[in-house]
Amino acid sequence: HVVGGDVTVNGISQKEKGVYWANLALHIDQIDRLHPYLTVNETLKFAWQCRNAGTHMKPFMPADDAEVKELVKKLDDEFWTVRVVMEGLGLARVKDTFVGDNTSVRGVSGGEKKRVTVAEMACVGVPVMCCDEISTGLDAATTFDITKLLRFVTQMSGGVKLVSLLQPPPETVALFDELILLDSGRVIYAGPVDDVVGYFQNLGYDIPERMDVADWLQQVPSKDGAF
Repeated sequence: HVVGGDVTVNGISQKEKGVYWANLALHIDQIDRLHPYLTVNETLKFAWQCRNAGTHMKPFMPADDAEVKELVKKLDDEFWTVRVVMEGLGLARVKDTFVGDNTSVRGVSGGEKKRVTVAEMACVGVPVMCCDEISTGLDAATTFDITKLLRFVTQMSGGVKLVSLLQPPPETVALFDELILLDSGRVIYAGPVDDVVGYFQNLGYDIPERMDVADWLQQVPSKDGAF
């Protein structure tokens, strides 16, 4: 059998001039890969300048419009994107602190370092962000805070965040709009968080009393899942 057709994103083809699909998505590693001797502010500025060529001017903007030029220059001079991301992710108070590491230089805390990693990618400004095990090394409270901030960034930007978490607490799961549940690499549920209990109940899986939904969903794919 021959499979054919065209793949488009929001009606835009990969063949369209000036469109680079590699710029649509990015990946946030579970390990923080940051330069310890850069401050938080310097880290975010470097990321923004590398990806955006140091300007807020976009291809769809009329580059010859005097008012647009003036506005873009104002945004560039104050590093508007970097400032907004830092304030939104609660990093403004440590903007002049070294990122640091565990050996050579003291820096921000572990939770703040994870926020810097997320903020660094947020400064890039892509519509789809894939976050791999961002809870690694964090306690439940910090994981909740980071996820809540990701939700805030998503609502502000109108983008999409795909987040994989290992054994997330119930309050963190409740922050998500949709859920993908895997079993040995196979998708057994993909849909709204609010509908997941009813879906599995219709298949004969009943949630035990005094068990929260997050813990129950982690047991459903296991051998003990069929209560």
